[in-house]
Amino acid sequence: MKHSMQEQKRKTFQAQKQTMSKILEIKKKARKRNPLFREPKRTKKDYVEEIETSSSDDSDVDVVPSKLFKEMKEKYNVTEKKYEILKKQKRNMDEEMSLLRKENQTLNTENRTLRDLNIKLQSNLLSRFPRESEPTTSEKPIAVHECPASKESQYIPFDCIDGKVCIGEGIWLPEEKWRWISKASKDSIFCKELAVAVWGSEVLKDRSTEGKICNRFKQMGAVAKPPLTPARYQAVKNCFHQWLKEKSIVEDELKKRQSKIGQYISEKIMDVVRASRKALLRTN
Repeated sequence: MKHSMQEQKRKTFQAQKQTMSKILEIKKKARKRNPLFREPKRTKKDYVEEIETSSSDDSDVDVVPSKLFKEMKEKYNVTEKKYEILKKQKRNMDEEMSLLRKENQTLNTENRTLRDLNIKLQSNLLSRFPRESEPTTSEKPIAVHECPASKESQYIPFDCIDGKVCIGEGIWLPEEKWRWISKASKDSIFCKELAVAVWGSEVLKDRSTEGKICNRFKQMGAVAKPPLTPARYQAVKNCFHQWLKEKSIVEDELKKRQSKIGQYISEKIMDVVRASRKALLRTN
């Protein structure tokens, strides 16, 4: 029993001796690194932690404090977690981008298909309308009354007979309709309302002023709409000229204003087409 106690004391003494030797080595290294400055006071616990993290094989290697090592390890773990999160987010974004590309390709294909079908549908619809210059019975709006060709020369434009007004080229309008159109405050209003009175909205939406098509629609394969009836178009032009003349306008200004009649009627045709499309969408 006595022998075992002595052995235990001897081992304890040896351990303390080794610890003190290592502490002295640490102090020597610190003094060697900074010979002009004293090392701050440290507890035995600090030295023990430093001894545990130091390498026993290489005595020349500088000792890294365990506290600093733990902080660096924690920062590394945090950075690694952030990197994994960013990596996951990038992978998700790549998958979403791939799906969006596929959807975009599908929509482009559908758009091209719908455009081709629309062009074919327009061509089929336009092919059903007659292309003759003379109007058919369905072209004539209810408000217009043709006078016999033999009697046409007897009537001066804007003459009122039996509640009807002749606007030229054998075309008659109800007196009330004509009086309302002739009171228009603007040239554009006069031309647009007169066009509706002469042809009607149903005819206007399927016609064009000259039967031509712009290059942009031509490249898409669209077909030109039939032109407005030349005789009626000329009657509308003459009527607009006479209406301007009655306002005592200078000749140069009269010609300038009269040259815009095609623009006004084209605008009215577009208005009628848009209104027709909106009505069709509402019904569907």
